Amino acid sequence: MKKINFVFEIKSMGWSFFLPLIVFLLFMYQLAAYQGFSLYIYNTLEFLIAPLACWWIIHLYDEYFEGGLHELLPSYPLSRWYHGIYRVLPFILMYLLMLVGSLWMVHSVVENQDYAPLLVYVGTLSLLFATVGFLLVAIFRNVMVSIVMIATYVVTEYLTNGEVMPWYHAMAFVSSPFSFRDVMPKAIVNGVLSGFFLLLGQTVLSMVLTKRYT
Repeated sequence: MKKINFVFEIKSMGWSFFLPLIVFLLFMYQLAAYQGFSLYIYNTLEFLIAPLACWWIIHLYDEYFEGGLHELLPSYPLSRWYHGIYRVLPFILMYLLMLVGSLWMVHSVVENQDYAPLLVYVGTLSLLFATVGFLLVAIFRNVMVSIVMIATYVVTEYLTNGEVMPWYHAMAFVSSPFSFRDVMPKAIVNGVLSGFFLLLGQTVLSMVLTKRYT
């Protein structure tokens, strides 16, 4: 199978590629200026860092659906898996790698916060948003619509503390150092949903590409 050309993918995203990097740098500054109010750190992780995992995944398809590239796909002898899962997984892994280092700094700065539960919870939450982004952009074939839908969910959850809307609440709303016992049920559900949304997104994208091929 043809290898992913990271340089091409990054160039196709343009300046959008740099937003997560800037946000992570700002988060590093927040950690450097930490004065003991752990709630702010956890809010940043749950309502900014984790949801931002969808950013690269959604913008990977900007040229596909909004730049008209999908019209040319029949001339490229590449599998549907290449256009879907095989294409998004490297960027998901890249984001998770940045997360691994950032969470180690959180563990080092926030007193009594163990690294393992922090990594499992925020990691699965980030993975969930990345796969939801993949599914949404496959369904709507529109970058802005996909981002607005995720942003609406995140803002609504934050403002209502996850107690109003009758949908799944992905965040655990942690405000202080936590253990596996506090977040494991949520992490398991988020992990399972991530796998489901990833496969569903691939299925939807394959259906879209099949229509273009026929």
